[in-house]
Amino acid sequence: FRQETVRKAVGTFKPDVLGVSNSTAADTNRVLALAKQIRQYNPNLLMIIGGQAATVRARECLTAGFDIVIRGEGEFTFKELIERTESGSRDFSDIAGIAYCCGGIFCQTAKRPLIENLDNLPFPAWELMPRFRSNFFPNTCVSVIESSRGCPFHCNFCAVQSFWERSYRKKSNERIVAEVEYLTKQLGCQQVYFIDDSFALNVKEYSELFEMMLRRNLKVKGFSQIRPDTVADNPEMIKLAARIGFWGFLVGFDSYDEEELKSVRKTGGEEVNARAAEILRQNGIGIFGVHMFGTPGAK
Repeated sequence: FRQETVRKAVGTFKPDVLGVSNSTAADTNRVLALAKQIRQYNPNLLMIIGGQAATVRARECLTAGFDIVIRGEGEFTFKELIERTESGSRDFSDIAGIAYCCGGIFCQTAKRPLIENLDNLPFPAWELMPRFRSNFFPNTCVSVIESSRGCPFHCNFCAVQSFWERSYRKKSNERIVAEVEYLTKQLGCQQVYFIDDSFALNVKEYSELFEMMLRRNLKVKGFSQIRPDTVADNPEMIKLAARIGFWGFLVGFDSYDEEELKSVRKTGGEEVNARAAEILRQNGIGIFGVHMFGTPGAK
């Protein structure tokens, strides 16, 4: 984003509350710089930040000017913060899942439990978001869907395992299909990015999901990030994914050396990576590979 554009938008709209998501560490410094700018112009604005990076760097976020950091999963925490603000109070000390400063002291409230059933969450307000044009397909609109959260694996280079506590929760197939139908039929989004941390881990359910979409003639230009062993061990599921329109996967090949993978607590290797790549090519699915070089701790 352009910091000046955001600052001007805040100045024009004059919100009571500003919510910011900071999920990747690469964006954190820019987010903190923006917070300092906005605080100079809006000293009384309630500024809230959440996301993986913000959860880890909560103290820095508060020092930069944010009033509250939402730690971990944020839907119910943010809702309670807004309700408390609307009541006229700024005492948030009994709301679970936040960090804040009290008299110059860094404080954290009790940890908030993870949401058990993701189907209980309302649909995102996609209709309030600007339409983003696809970078890959001319004259098409792109949007995102979250079909699951978390990852049960314990790769030591990844923030997902600590943020989601190695949990894995998936929406029901009926809920996922309803979201896809809304995006494609109501909002006209032809390309859908499934923003799951590790897509299609539950092979049986995702195979059934793809078959359900085929029966309903519901096809999308799909993209997501996936483990190479998920692809290598389940070629039939990948065939189904291609049939509903999946055109690309971000694949965590990471390394072709088993010892190097072992050093980061991940399984796989050259054979698994090669088999996954071949299956994707056979189905006409583009490969966006992620690799590691010189991993600390590897022999």
